[in-house]
Amino acid sequence: MTEEIFDQGMQIRREVLGGAHVDRSLQNATDFTRPMQELLTRYCWGELWGRPGLDRRTRSFLNLAMLTALNRPHEIRLHVQVVRVETAHGPLVLASDATHYYANFEQTRPFPVVLHVGEMLDAYDRLRQLVDDPGRIVPRHDPRVMERFLPANAQCEGIAVWLDPGCR
Repeated sequence: MTEEIFDQGMQIRREVLGGAHVDRSLQNATDFTRPMQELLTRYCWGELWGRPGLDRRTRSFLNLAMLTALNRPHEIRLHVQVVRVETAHGPLVLASDATHYYANFEQTRPFPVVLHVGEMLDAYDRLRQLVDDPGRIVPRHDPRVMERFLPANAQCEGIAVWLDPGCR
């Protein structure tokens, strides 16, 4: 049974985090850290995420709620890099740390300071999978967000934008 739970955990872990990330974590494991990787895969991903009763979206939400309650902002940052929001005019992707500027993902030019270029390129592919229109991806730091979306109201021109109903 333990092997089945481990295999289920590995499948869920790959689906949620992406195969490249999981492969890198396992390849970088040392004799000291390998048992922790195995524990995470078997228990967290297999036992907890693999049991029935909650869908993945709810599990993710509860995970973030617990990290918030425990005051773990550094861990929240690891978990929230992209948020897909359903709007009246279709999904919108808020790409917090997945991309900083439009040129990063539109031209497949990663930010100059990146720890793992492969992960960044994987993130760009994932962003594109989340929406039908790449114009519905909102990077974190690009001032052009103010140009591409309408102001929230007349007083907010240049300060805040209305992300739905659409782009300019």
